[in-house]
Amino acid sequence: MITPDRIVALIGLIMALVLVSRNGALRRVQWPARLQMALIWGVIIVLTALVYTWLKAR
Repeated sequence: MITPDRIVALIGLIMALVLVSRNGALRRVQWPARLQMALIWGVIIVLTALVYTWLKAR
């Protein structure tokens, strides 16, 4: 179910990703390192969402 809290969280996540993607220092990093960082961020986001869902269900 879509709630205002989820919408705000999604907007915050999108804003954070835009800020990271526009960072000048990140643009100088080679592609393999960028992909590794993106994968790590994806894992962190997914794990956080799963833990939050698990805690909310308890």
